[in-house]
Amino acid sequence: MSEYISYLRKEGKTVNEGTGSYYWINYEKGAVARGPAFILDMPGKNEVAGILKKMKPIVITYNVDTETFAPNSFLYITSDKSYSLEKLDKNGRRFTRIALRNLDFRFVSWDDVLENGFNAYSDTRSRNGLSDGTFRNFTNVFGECKRNPAFKAIGAFLKENNRMCAFLRIIEVDDWVEITSSYSETEYLNTCPNNGLFNEALNYYLTGNRANVVSYGVSSIQSESKKEGLHGFKVRAGFEAKPIHRIFLLNPKYKLLVNKVSYKGVRLLLKLFPSDRRLKKIEGVMNMVLYGSNGK
Repeated sequence: MSEYISYLRKEGKTVNEGTGSYYWINYEKGAVARGPAFILDMPGKNEVAGILKKMKPIVITYNVDTETFAPNSFLYITSDKSYSLEKLDKNGRRFTRIALRNLDFRFVSWDDVLENGFNAYSDTRSRNGLSDGTFRNFTNVFGECKRNPAFKAIGAFLKENNRMCAFLRIIEVDDWVEITSSYSETEYLNTCPNNGLFNEALNYYLTGNRANVVSYGVSSIQSESKKEGLHGFKVRAGFEAKPIHRIFLLNPKYKLLVNKVSYKGVRLLLKLFPSDRRLKKIEGVMNMVLYGSNGK
């Protein structure tokens, strides 16, 4: 963990180690999140106050279990060391077998991703209704991955010509793994590359006894997102959908800025610029602060 944090800091990220087996990181401008996502302990009030003082975010977010708060999200996670294709549901097995017939899967370098992965990245961002799938963003995102040894990538290759058409981005730290994102070219979605990629990852890390926990993050806070489709895919791919509570705690310094009036303004801007990723994030966070999270 300390090595991972060290590399994040070298990349220019602001990171503070937590009192438990976790860290706090500026993941967006004005926002601090606790990671990894599957840590559900309630941090102490003094710790949270200290992070607000040191890192000066507008909002701080962390995940907790549902003993105290009602569930408002899902954590996608598995620790099943006996994972197998046969444990998936009917569609999960069928889609994965389609992938295995048409594609090969292997770990690749970030140079390989930077050379061959732009179409998969751009197509995926576009399918998700985002306008940030530019070559500049692509090189920035995966150039950073290249400099941090905790980031790994698995590629999906067409058997007919060995062309990479999809890839996973993975964080590998100590005995845990977080799959952060998957990217695939629209032209080859009929080969079910994402199902094959997750099958490869879970086989490698869990049945290969290389990790005790594999997480695929939490459900989206964005109002306009493909939540149901993503939820179904993650469960079909072998993850448990664990109900959790996502807390979004507003820094008291910014309390006057986040209210129902400013929220309506952001919603209006989002109607004008529906593909703006940052506006979608801001709208989602404001919605959780005002209506969806009672973590104060």
